Amino acid sequence: MQLLSYVGQVGKRRARFEERALDLSKEFPGVDALEKEMLERSRALTYRLEYDKIRFGEFQRAVADDTVTSALAGIFLGGGEESMKKDTSFAEATRTLPWLWRFYNDIETAILEGRISQEEASEKREIVGSPTRYAPKAINAQDGLTQTIIDQMPTRNMEDTIGKAIPATWEGVAERTSRYLSTPVWGFYSFGEMDKNRRIGYKEARRVANLDKRCCDDCRAYNTQGWQPIGLLPPPGQRCQCLDRCRCFLEFR
Repeated sequence: MQLLSYVGQVGKRRARFEERALDLSKEFPGVDALEKEMLERSRALTYRLEYDKIRFGEFQRAVADDTVTSALAGIFLGGGEESMKKDTSFAEATRTLPWLWRFYNDIETAILEGRISQEEASEKREIVGSPTRYAPKAINAQDGLTQTIIDQMPTRNMEDTIGKAIPATWEGVAERTSRYLSTPVWGFYSFGEMDKNRRIGYKEARRVANLDKRCCDDCRAYNTQGWQPIGLLPPPGQRCQCLDRCRCFLEFR
């Protein structure tokens, strides 16, 4: 499954994603609980791929769907349904998809080069994946949401990532899968929280860093900037070297 093929149909399934995100956030009503659930899902999907219980194309679609769903659920937990149902929030929930497809390429390379092997894999199995039943034949350029998603895709530094982090173990695949499904939940929660507080009238925000040895220089710099107009400082997980592992938090006034 190609990235643009998936993007072309993801907007058409928006209502379904939002419905699934609401169900998920009701069942796991907290960031810690949601992260734990998505961690288990990432491990289960990796297990199924390792033991050839799922085709690669199905793995791609399942992980991508759960990536968008968990992001929307995180936004809901932070900002409520009004924040989650904004066009900007849905586009934000798809932000990591280009990097996810690079990760898929790394998995394919690892399998083809024999760095990792699938147990009881069929000799006729096609590693490159299979078409998804949701994929359209062409992208509708008139779909504004689809165009917004495409427009926000990174155009720099993507090629530099190819082949730089090919997994050597299935544990490595599971860990990296969790970095799309599980660990970004806190950042999406913060994105929703920022939107909610702007909506109810707060004017300023500050990023507070956990100043331990894992805190990156970017987060330390944001921590020193104090109170700023809401939106000037990015929510945790964005524009910092910690990426999805960022655990800075926001205060508002």
